[in-house]
Amino acid sequence: MPKEPMKNRVVRVPDHIWDAANARADKDGDTVSDAIRRFLKRYGRPTPPHGPQRLCLVVPTFAGAAAGATLQQIADVHAQAVRVAADAGRVTHGDLHYDGEIPAPAGYEGIEGAHFHQYSIETIEEGVTPPPAH
Repeated sequence: MPKEPMKNRVVRVPDHIWDAANARADKDGDTVSDAIRRFLKRYGRPTPPHGPQRLCLVVPTFAGAAAGATLQQIADVHAQAVRVAADAGRVTHGDLHYDGEIPAPAGYEGIEGAHFHQYSIETIEEGVTPPPAH
């Protein structure tokens, strides 16, 4: 595969930062140049939207519970949504919605008596003021 065209660039970096980066690159079998290129590639990507995003979670239920999840399962789903959102630097906003029964997710087909229910909740980036409810 041909290499991308590149130019030498001048970047001013304090010695202690460069030395630490070099030591880590050596330890990892890498180069500082490769690490900088990876960083710049990520840094140059467009930022994700800051507005509301929908977080969807799937809850399995078994024989006799096809109508939906129990109240405890719903509370657990909400708690999980809060954790997942926080891991992504987001907070939940609004109520948990039941979106209905869905087909078995990949890898879960054929589980006897299983039903899968999708719940969703709005999330917004942490520190951003949520838009007014409609």
